[in-house]
Amino acid sequence: KTGAPGGGGGGKVWEVVECIQGQDARAKLVKYLGYDQAEVEALAALAPASAGPGGAGKGPTKETEMTEETEDVVKRALLVGDFKSAVRVCFENGHIGDALVLSSCGGAELWKETQKKYFEREGRPYLRIVEAVLGGDLEGLIGNGTFEETMAVFSTYGKSEEFPRLCEKLGEHLKAQNDPAAILCYLCALNVPSAVAFWKAEYEASQADPLALHKFIEKVMVFSQGEKGSWGPDVDALFNKYANDLAQQGATSVAAKYIRGNGEDATALRERIASKERSLEAVRAAARAKEQQEQQAAAAAAAHQQQLQQQQQQQQ
Repeated sequence: KTGAPGGGGGGKVWEVVECIQGQDARAKLVKYLGYDQAEVEALAALAPASAGPGGAGKGPTKETEMTEETEDVVKRALLVGDFKSAVRVCFENGHIGDALVLSSCGGAELWKETQKKYFEREGRPYLRIVEAVLGGDLEGLIGNGTFEETMAVFSTYGKSEEFPRLCEKLGEHLKAQNDPAAILCYLCALNVPSAVAFWKAEYEASQADPLALHKFIEKVMVFSQGEKGSWGPDVDALFNKYANDLAQQGATSVAAKYIRGNGEDATALRERIASKERSLEAVRAAARAKEQQEQQAAAAAAAHQQQLQQQQQQQQ
């Protein structure tokens, strides 16, 4: 009844019939054909691995030719569906391409594990980008490249919903490094509060510049699209200082647009600017009235002169 697989003897037929009946029929058939999974796993564990610069067990940095014995172990592993053992043997012998291809057939977990091992082994800078993209860990690139490179990866591969968060994280990292490129990250993230805070610190460090306050207000107004929100009492105070400077220069109507907050200082500034605007309006009204009177007087004088000329012509 028993015998080696192969041939067409009656005993073999019944043995195969016995294998294909019941549960795990395919697994029984593979074992009957001479490929036992437990035996293959044991052979794979004992398969010789080429030692490379990384040390024994890590495999060579370049592909080496497998021995016939090792190739047979890989083949046996594939015949029983043991992709994990086949991948390990290929990897340890420097056949990285084979390992990656085989792992793609062995399920998502094996594919992910093999990718991770591959990236750790190779270590080339551009592969770090590939690993981050495939693993969905773009944030992990922060601190591992230049601002331009990292932002380019975020822009190319980041999902719309995660892009602002990634930009903010990069901005926080750069800010901790005192890198002025942090503000570019806040702009890309459309994070107005963080951008305003950055510009405020920049203003405080350059107050010797007579235009520093103007530059600060200009940036905030443009980026916030003129939004009349509040970014804290300190920022409100800077806006009110700017409004007061404008009022002192006579630009009261413009100054009123820059007042922020509802505190006592802001209220007093509004009243003072409104009072000054009323005074200026009274002066402008008086000037307009005087100009109108002068125009009327000039018109009357011109009319009288014309009348005299007409009378002289009539007398002649």
